[in-house]
Amino acid sequence: MKHVPQLLVKTVTIANGATASDSTDISLFTLMGIEFPATMTGTGLTLTVSQDDSTYVTVYQGAGNVTITKQDGKLVLVSSTYKSLDGLGKYLKINSSGAEGAARTFKLYLAPRSL
Repeated sequence: MKHVPQLLVKTVTIANGATASDSTDISLFTLMGIEFPATMTGTGLTLTVSQDDSTYVTVYQGAGNVTITKQDGKLVLVSSTYKSLDGLGKYLKINSSGAEGAARTFKLYLAPRSL
């Protein structure tokens, strides 16, 4: 029988009037899913990563940035595209495509990764 690790759930918040969330340390984890709040002003999310929690860069793949279309009140499982974040940045922020009309809290579902 295969052991399935327990997921860790962390929250990040995009403040009222802001587009970027606070940061969270993902250095020992793989992002598995993002749970959206019941409502959101922007139409989607992009991801930024940092090694020092100071200078952030947008995650791109191919010809454009990695975008997750908003799904109000739903848990969106991330594809292998986002799992390739492993080791690219110690810290993660999620970014709304528009300034949020209220504080929005997102849940990040993280699986421990083997080093």
